[in-house]
This record gives sequence, structure tokens and C-alpha cells, in this order.
Amino acid sequence: MFNYLIFYLMEQTFNPDVITYLVIACAILFVFAISAVFFYVKKDKENKALASEFKKKQTELEDVVKTVEKTLKEQGVALDEQSAELGKNNQYNKAMSQLVLEEQKTYLYNVACTLDSYIKKNNLMIENGFISAEAGQIRNAQLLVLKGSLLQYADTLAAALAKEQTKIEEA
Repeated sequence: MFNYLIFYLMEQTFNPDVITYLVIACAILFVFAISAVFFYVKKDKENKALASEFKKKQTELEDVVKTVEKTLKEQGVALDEQSAELGKNNQYNKAMSQLVLEEQKTYLYNVACTLDSYIKKNNLMIENGFISAEAGQIRNAQLLVLKGSLLQYADTLAAALAKEQTKIEEA
């Protein structure tokens, strides 16, 4: 068909320059079309290679994200367990501190009662003449000061104990 077109044009124009230019133009268009096809095929290969590489990287990144999510979930579970254990330990420590305060308060009241007993013994020794009245009174005064201080400290512990009990009840 191309030959027919050339033959027809040769008959019509009889100008060999026009035919030559027409052949050159067709050849240039043919070369351009071939170049465009090769360019398209080359770019298509490059794009497919890039797409494949990006897909591979995306898959790797998704794997890393899944691993990080799994690790975070595991750490979250571990933190929850530690938090529960810490809460249990805090309750234990609060209860134990309350008991220790109660023991100290009771001990101080017992010591104060013992000191009161010593005062009574000193009075008995003074009455029976085993010690002088002045020495007995000095001892009793010292014992009374010590007893008063111990009772005051025991009362402070009782207030601290009440405060700790309200903290435990609020928690």
C-alpha cells in the first residue's frame, strides 16, 4: 500500500524532490515511532522494577511495624503485670506500716505503764525508808517527765496511725 501511495504521488507530482522529502519524512516518523515504543518499553520496565522494589520495601516495613506492635503489646502486658504487683506491694507496705505504728504505740504505752509502776515502787521505798525522800522525788520527777514524753509521742503515733488509716481507706 505504501508503494502504491508512492507510485500515485509520483504520477501526480512528477517532482522527485517532493517524493524524496516525503520518504524522508516517513522515515523520520517511522524512526520516531520505533523510538517512542522502545522508550515506552524501557520506562515500563523501569517503573515495574521500581514498583517491585517499593513493594518489597513496603512489605519489609510492614513486617517491622508488626514486630514493633507485637513488642509493644508484650511490653504493655508486662507493665500491667508489674503495675498490679506494685499495687499489691503498695497495699502490703501501707498495711505493714500501719501495723508497725500500732506496735510502737502499744509499746510506748506499755513502757509508760512500766514507768508508772516504777514511780509507785519509789513511793513505796520512800514510805518504808529505803531511800531518802529527796532522792525518791528526783527519781519520780525524772520518771514522770519521761512518762509524759513517751505518752505524748505515743499520742502522736496514734494520730499518724489514724491518718494512715484514712489514706488506706481512700486508696
